[in-house]
Amino acid sequence: PGGSALSDPDFWLDSPLRDTRDIILFDQRGTGFSLPSLDCWETTDYAENEETEFASSIDAAAACRVRLVEEGVDLTQYNSAASAADADDLRQALGIEQWNLYGVSYGTRLAMTIMRDFPAGVRSVLLDSAYPPDVDGYTEEARNSIVAIDVLLAGCAADADCNDAFPDLSARFYDLVATLNDEPAEIDGYETTGDALVNFLFDALYDTETIPYLPLVIHEAANGNYEPWTALEAGDEEEGYHRRQDEEGDASENDGDADGMFYSVECRDAVPFSDLDQAAELVEDYPPQVTEGLLASTEETFAICELWGAGVAPPRENKPVVSRIPTLILAGEYDPVTPPAWGKRAGRWLFNDQYVEVARGGHAVSFLGECGPQLAAAFFDNPEQPLDTSCLAGELLPFALNVSELP
Repeated sequence: PGGSALSDPDFWLDSPLRDTRDIILFDQRGTGFSLPSLDCWETTDYAENEETEFASSIDAAAACRVRLVEEGVDLTQYNSAASAADADDLRQALGIEQWNLYGVSYGTRLAMTIMRDFPAGVRSVLLDSAYPPDVDGYTEEARNSIVAIDVLLAGCAADADCNDAFPDLSARFYDLVATLNDEPAEIDGYETTGDALVNFLFDALYDTETIPYLPLVIHEAANGNYEPWTALEAGDEEEGYHRRQDEEGDASENDGDADGMFYSVECRDAVPFSDLDQAAELVEDYPPQVTEGLLASTEETFAICELWGAGVAPPRENKPVVSRIPTLILAGEYDPVTPPAWGKRAGRWLFNDQYVEVARGGHAVSFLGECGPQLAAAFFDNPEQPLDTSCLAGELLPFALNVSELP
């Protein structure tokens, strides 16, 4: 939540879906080009400006909340149910009897909310990287992150070439994180910790095309060579397309990220149904040098939600969505934020669904190469027919085994 569908229209202009269909991009209230904007320039300033006036991310979020409320924004009116109603109003305003829903990540939660509240207007649904309402996301957040890294390490161990090139990779990874947290390494002029490595891997596991290089990164870093890590990290950095309000509150530029919308949705729809103590229990079997940083992120979200004032969603927002609308559920094997288990969980209550898991896939697998968009188009053309997924075999990238293979 908080992301804009309109921040990258070029991707959709090139989509094969346009060969046979109209594509409607929907900025939720508070995001992207919708007004008022719930963008928090304060949190961006804290994250990007070394001379920021804010003492912490929580302090920055608190300042954003004060400003938004002073501007007249009612933070309780920005949530999944409200956005679902907005979407259905849009459908009716456009004179569309039924449309197909295409949701990715949080978009799947919004899509399932529309399926629940406005089923008559929905012909079929594609859920890519599912986030079903009935999961307690922040209870599972830290565990999902470390489990995804473990699945990656196990995938290398199960691959003969990867295991031969990088033996005992799991043990070396955990040792490396502990070592870097005890004695940070200086990389490009900055002290870099084990937590930074875990965060890098978490972010990198989103991107299916980056995943094949990650065992090599861990192996080289364990040997004291951090260049593969820094090279991949630099390649993932994008300049962004920022929307920031000036002192008069005018919005001029748009990156699609509205932190205020993120907090309004998550602090109402998700955090109240999660538990910090349970989150710690779920990772107690993992080394604390790995999980402490992950839990700290979850604790930060809870702290912000305590002050945000978005209200608490009714119990139905934490219940499974039950439907017989034709639905395609796509999942990536290594997805660190919406794991395959969540897609399978959503499918238990969707009684006309197809589930496809992409081997070595990350997040948002319907965007993968040529095959992902082909699967989406084929499903929408014939949502009741079994999907031919044979094209996925050509998308399975081998693990990189030496530094000469780095992009």
